[in-house]
Amino acid sequence: MNCCHTFRFQLVTPLAIGFLLVSSLAADDGPLFENGIQTLLAGKCGRCHSERVQKGGLSLATMADLRRGGESGEPAVGDSIDESLLWTMVESESMPPEGAPPLSAEERALLHRWLSAGAPSAEPSTPLESKLTQHDVIPIVLLRCATCHGARLQRGGVDMRSVASMKQSGDRGSVLIPGDPDQSLMIQRIESEACPPRDQLLKYFVRRPGQAEVQTLRNWIAAGAPEVDVTPDVATTEPDPLVTEEDRSHWAFRSPQTPAHGDSIDEFVQRRLQDSGLTAANEADRDTLIRRAYFDLTGLPPAPEEWLQWHNHPASDWYVQMIDALLASPAYGERWGRYWLDLAGYADSEGGISADPLREVAWKYRDYVIRSFNADKPYDQFLLEQLAGDELVDVERAEEVTPQMVDNLIATGFLRMGIDQTGSRTMNFVPERIGVISDAMTVVGSGVLGLTLECARCHSHKYDPIPQRDYYRLKAVFQGAYDEHDWLTFQNRSLSIETPERLQQIQQVNPPLAARLKKLQNELKQAQTQVQVVLLQQH
Repeated sequence: MNCCHTFRFQLVTPLAIGFLLVSSLAADDGPLFENGIQTLLAGKCGRCHSERVQKGGLSLATMADLRRGGESGEPAVGDSIDESLLWTMVESESMPPEGAPPLSAEERALLHRWLSAGAPSAEPSTPLESKLTQHDVIPIVLLRCATCHGARLQRGGVDMRSVASMKQSGDRGSVLIPGDPDQSLMIQRIESEACPPRDQLLKYFVRRPGQAEVQTLRNWIAAGAPEVDVTPDVATTEPDPLVTEEDRSHWAFRSPQTPAHGDSIDEFVQRRLQDSGLTAANEADRDTLIRRAYFDLTGLPPAPEEWLQWHNHPASDWYVQMIDALLASPAYGERWGRYWLDLAGYADSEGGISADPLREVAWKYRDYVIRSFNADKPYDQFLLEQLAGDELVDVERAEEVTPQMVDNLIATGFLRMGIDQTGSRTMNFVPERIGVISDAMTVVGSGVLGLTLECARCHSHKYDPIPQRDYYRLKAVFQGAYDEHDWLTFQNRSLSIETPERLQQIQQVNPPLAARLKKLQNELKQAQTQVQVVLLQQH
């Protein structure tokens, strides 16, 4: 008996070891990862893809890292060289990047031989664990269910925004029973097409879950509705593998430095003239200076009386006085505020393909910008009001509404100037809403931060130091105002609030104007009817 047991043990054990280390046995046909390949990748790729630095979320430091892949979710190596993302990047000369030493012919041959052999390694090739968690489920639920069971509506007493709220019972019983998808009300309602309700799909711009989404929900519930802990996303000074020290020194993050030599425009021009062997032109005559100043500061030529005033001004500092007068002119803010309005994408209509409805009060944001320029408002205050004006004071609980409170709210129009088609009957689904949010973030990135953020919406930026992760961190900052799952169209995105003095003025001025406007509209309608009658008689 002992001999038989010994024989069986000796027979089975080598088979088990051979199964676990099948990748290692392939070493006879080519190099192992640990014997040459690891050193090669560290030398040629480690600057961007190591344990310390992980561009695109990819590390090539270990075999496990290669199998895991980067933010795209695709492993860097496959069962054959045709399935290898690593070889695709090397063969196309996309990696190493421009300016970095390329792989030599010998190194490419070594890498090719290793990948052709199936990327063998001494490290056992174990399947990556892919357990479903709340992170796979919550996005589906928010997209398909949160309109009726979310922030504003909780029909049937059901809130689907978190696992905890899903586990609570609604008016008709438990929505989620971990381990039993068939008895979970959410699955019953979805599969019977009771939810989302057929007559509510277009009203709330919701589509039914696809088959793959329903299967994901089923599998997650069947597995016991597992959750993983969410680590608080808190800023630290710890090294970040997605953002290097070189990234942190990007030009957009540097404080402007005063050049060692003079930095005035006159000195700059004088240096360029000297370098070119030229001398400055003679000082312009008074009339030329007057026209230049007016065009530069107001965008308009001087009126005849203004030209006479400065043409005949007797003071020796007439030019200084003229500049001060122009800077104090309302036309100064109108001239220079337009550059900020261009940056913000200011428009008096919503834009779009099928319709272009007017923004009836967009002019208030335009006038806010003009007032800010004319008041020489500090830039930090100017930005604060536009990015977070609604957070500066609780207007709804204020004892008295002040002009500054109203200005703070108007300033947030900065984030509302992008094209918005979500008022359309066919263009208010989540992808269109996300497009509006993306436009707002693009304006903030390019106009305020000096960064092209939009690339990082789909992948870590190839030049600007913005990982995809940080794009969505920034998006979360605006989530309170811009929530694609709790959306207000532009028809409902308004707030009626004014100072008492302004309300009194509106009550006095508007009714007579409204009556006059109605009279004119009636007269116009009558005139149009008469013209139509004449045309019909003539033809």
